[in-house]
Amino acid sequence: MLRRLLLASGFALVRPHFRLFSLVTAGRDETAALREHIRFYLALFKALSRAGFVLHEPLVELSDPTLQQEVFDPLAAEFPGVQFGCNPDRKEGAHSYSGVMLRICPMNQAGERHPIVDGGFTDWTARLLQNRKACRRFMPSAQHA
Repeated sequence: MLRRLLLASGFALVRPHFRLFSLVTAGRDETAALREHIRFYLALFKALSRAGFVLHEPLVELSDPTLQQEVFDPLAAEFPGVQFGCNPDRKEGAHSYSGVMLRICPMNQAGERHPIVDGGFTDWTARLLQNRKACRRFMPSAQHA
């Protein structure tokens, strides 16, 4: 079942944020979590393209260039036609994440790229539980509608 997820900024403004679905991974292996999320979305794009949706040549970006080889190299052979890169200067979403950020931007029929997947590591669970060791590697990501 798909549910609408909300991002509450304080409690004064509550609005729809991600309207399709979201993934969450918690654990210690940051690179495995990134690969898992990227692999899922790229496989989804491939399936949607076969069904007639236009999601060509996705650009997958990480905010941390030191993870590029460990995360991207295993995926490059599996997903030819996908562009992989790093954007260490990314500012969008930096207030939501406390670690590496992920963004995936496929190309539409007009040749324009739009970021429709966003994610990254947070310390939300550690703050919620008031325990710095709790889920230090909590990674949500979502596909925007």
